[in-house]
Amino acid sequence: MDWMHRNQALIAEILSHWDDALHRVPDVVWAALIAAGVAFLTTTLSNRNSRKQLKMQLDSSAQHQKLEREMALRRDVYLPVAEAIPRMNGCIGRAN
Repeated sequence: MDWMHRNQALIAEILSHWDDALHRVPDVVWAALIAAGVAFLTTTLSNRNSRKQLKMQLDSSAQHQKLEREMALRRDVYLPVAEAIPRMNGCIGRAN
């Protein structure tokens, strides 16, 4: 049990030194540390929001490009067919 009391006394002494050291730090330093922490937190949250918005923008752009590709494919396929139908009717009409 003696070693337990010595360990407790040692821990209490260490904590006392830390407490004294922390109380000797000027208030200006604490204010600067708090301001830096707040700045870090707000920057982190702002960056997270920016990443979410960028992802939404990229997803929307990708969807828009996919739709444009599909419409271009339809135009490339259906437009020649639509042009060929009157010619085909004309050929059928002349054949009769």
